[in-house]
Amino acid sequence: MSKLPAIAINGTYIQEQASGLGVMNQNLISRLLSANRQCDFKLFSQADYFKSNYPQQTLAVDTALSPDRGFSGHLRRIWWYQTQLKQQLKEVSADLFFSPVYEGMFLPSVPQVVTVHDLIPLKYPELSPKWKYY
Repeated sequence: MSKLPAIAINGTYIQEQASGLGVMNQNLISRLLSANRQCDFKLFSQADYFKSNYPQQTLAVDTALSPDRGFSGHLRRIWWYQTQLKQQLKEVSADLFFSPVYEGMFLPSVPQVVTVHDLIPLKYPELSPKWKYY
């Protein structure tokens, strides 16, 4: 029998008190983890919800990567994408990395899919000047 494709999912953006984008991502990821048996999913997350409900599929990450930590959390998460994540993807033999948020790796070690939910900062940079660098 052939091996199921291994898909690693970015769950670092999910907070314990999720709202908006976090709720949407939590629901999407929960459905992927519970319903799909065509792939071997692994989730990188610090959220207790996933660690308790999907312990076999959740790979714990440092809580310092959380958006709850503000600017420092964002910087640490971006650094994690470019350094530790690439090694962790090798360790879990990932075939694909899926990020349901607009963050990903530069020069990825595996193919990646990154979801962009809002293009307003690109289309109208004057409306959100701080986002143009991000």
